[in-house]
Amino acid sequence: MEKRVSNFRIVLVILTSLFVGYYLGVTKVNLAWKNYAPQVSVVNKEPPAGITTVDFSKFWTVWSKVQTTYFDKTKIDPQEMFDGAISGMIRSLDDPYTLYLPAKQNVDFKDGLAGQFQGIGAELGMTDKQIIVVAPLSGSPAEKAGIRAGDAIIKVDGKSTVGWDISKAVSTER
Repeated sequence: MEKRVSNFRIVLVILTSLFVGYYLGVTKVNLAWKNYAPQVSVVNKEPPAGITTVDFSKFWTVWSKVQTTYFDKTKIDPQEMFDGAISGMIRSLDDPYTLYLPAKQNVDFKDGLAGQFQGIGAELGMTDKQIIVVAPLSGSPAEKAGIRAGDAIIKVDGKSTVGWDISKAVSTER
């Protein structure tokens, strides 16, 4: 008797699924995202333990002003603004060995560590806010071009590297 009830439940679930699927297919339920505008929401409002002296009201005031009054709305990208804020915070430390890598650059960096890189093939570093070659990689285009440890990178694709950090220098998007 129990086996019959169990089989009946399975058949009932299958039939119900078929009818629901048929109904949704026939009525052409459309889940369009017309006029979708992503909203920025603060997931964690609480500062980490021990950080109670920083007032973020100025930050949110400026963020709101940019969102509402900036003239070219197409240039406003909340994720880029967020990443830029974090990058600025890290740059304020004035430490050439500490940097923030947004998601795309982080993936590129990890690929480079795994040996999957593109570019000139050199390990780079910072000295006095100048990008320098720490060492060209063996057999790389940098080594073949005669680039040596200590050489400064002053231009990339004809663009000055003044003000760049390591993440910008190794980025494929400039």
